[in-house]
Amino acid sequence: MKDNILVTYRYEIFFLALLLQVLYPFLSLLFLVQIDFVRFLSFTILVLASFNLALRRIPRLLIIVFGVVSTLGVWGEYLMGDPYLIHLLRNYATCFFYIILIYVLTRNFLVSKSINLKIVIGAMSGYLLIGFLGSSTFEMIEFHHPGSFNIDSENPFNFTYLSFVSLLTVGYGDFIPISSAAKSITVLISLLGQLYMAVGIASFVGKSMAK
Repeated sequence: MKDNILVTYRYEIFFLALLLQVLYPFLSLLFLVQIDFVRFLSFTILVLASFNLALRRIPRLLIIVFGVVSTLGVWGEYLMGDPYLIHLLRNYATCFFYIILIYVLTRNFLVSKSINLKIVIGAMSGYLLIGFLGSSTFEMIEFHHPGSFNIDSENPFNFTYLSFVSLLTVGYGDFIPISSAAKSITVLISLLGQLYMAVGIASFVGKSMAK
């Protein structure tokens, strides 16, 4: 029964887990809990919520593998003080984790024959995941090439903030890419966000008109 509930409401649960990942700095302030602990706990919840998203065997296996490695990495950083190899492993595993999830959710709404609330929530989750993928990619670039961004890299949420500001094409200008590689990835994230919305809207409208 419990397994059926988790599968039935997998999109809703995952979307709430994504919102938790967006809001963890505010929740840390609200409940007076150490921000790093809330960050790693929220990511762990996100990984656990992702395990039921893919019903096909290979994507689900990849989500579990990269999700587990990412989770071990974030807790390793929390408990061991951010050692180089653990940080590197966590960063790459997280990027692949987000890429697979974006593929699964995008495929779900593209191949679905009808549009319902669950498909819409899944598509919204895919859009948020592009922002998190950008965050991890920005962090990876700054890790390998310090100074690529005009940003306080000691606060990991700054990369998330920059990614979503770029994705939404808000452009406050408080954090900016400096190197050519950083600028190119920032452009790519912005383009992915716009293309995702364009394809999603076209797919939803087309299926609605076909009814």
